[in-house]
Amino acid sequence: MKRCERYFYGEDNSQFGDLYLPQRNQELLSVIVLIHGGYWKQTHTLDSYLTSSLIPPLLQKGFAVWNIEYRRMEAEDENTRAAWPAVFTDVASAVDSLRDLSSKYPINLDRIYSIGHSAGGCLALWAAYRRNIHHCSALYTTSPVRIYKAMSVAGVISLTHGDDLCQPQQVKRLIGGTYSEVFHRYCNSDPAAVYDSEIPTFIYHGGADETVNPSQVDHFRATSGAQQLCIMMEREADHFSMLPESESFQVDHYHSLLHFIDQMIDS
Repeated sequence: MKRCERYFYGEDNSQFGDLYLPQRNQELLSVIVLIHGGYWKQTHTLDSYLTSSLIPPLLQKGFAVWNIEYRRMEAEDENTRAAWPAVFTDVASAVDSLRDLSSKYPINLDRIYSIGHSAGGCLALWAAYRRNIHHCSALYTTSPVRIYKAMSVAGVISLTHGDDLCQPQQVKRLIGGTYSEVFHRYCNSDPAAVYDSEIPTFIYHGGADETVNPSQVDHFRATSGAQQLCIMMEREADHFSMLPESESFQVDHYHSLLHFIDQMIDS
């Protein structure tokens, strides 16, 4: 697996993405935007997070992969950088930078998919729903690059209901307060609040996930009012068992995730 280019979409050291292209030649390439998790903490990086293990099979399927980094939160006792709105605006800028990359590489801007794990699942769905953000919000973008389909894998997809996470304080740190304190931020940051029914949405979650409780799926469905979601609840999967190189890796959970990705692509 060879990276084609590390492209900086901003001036900060964390504002970049790695672009990978499949070996086989195609006139135009569909792109998967891959977003890592880690509770939006700076200690978790694009290079160390396990979502990178999905790049080879995605390349084998003939996709370009845009594996993005973004500014994240400092240590627990100091939150002097990133958090809201930088986490979100960075992801938005990274997705929108595909316009620039398409002038250099054969990228099909009409076939952009987003996939994220854990905290990245939140961002993968949010990025797909950006056109529903209120124009007065700091997260608003006038002409966002449109994501064709979106997938959350073990994702934090209902920020308003963060109490069922193993680290619920991280949502408060991310947004800068509780829902009652900064509700207007939640209204534009929570993917369940900005849900776009025109974006086909796929949700993969483990029934044995103790890091991000599977009740997040129910909260997302209730808050968004979504009627047409494609959900795979892998009963025995935990938070990481679908990702190669994790301590709890299970090959059948990995294969079910790849099958679910195929389902998203083919539907």
